[in-house]
Amino acid sequence: MQTSVKHRKLLTIPKEMVMELRFYVMKQVMEMTGFSRQHLYNEHARGKLVLKKAGGRTIVMAEDFERWIGSFHNVAPAKAA
Repeated sequence: MQTSVKHRKLLTIPKEMVMELRFYVMKQVMEMTGFSRQHLYNEHARGKLVLKKAGGRTIVMAEDFERWIGSFHNVAPAKAA
């Protein structure tokens, strides 16, 4: 049984031939993080998330996404009462 990845629900490409994504569209970032589109634009306005335009679409480069995720702060453990 061969493992494959569906691309745009039209074409089946063998998994070993699929390149790692170099960028994400906003919808993908929203799905991966659970954040709203407005929150992502707010992060961009604060200079925390780099957004780019490509053919009228707003994208996030994979390395910028990883950098942004890595900038999240750790949450301190709750103190016992």
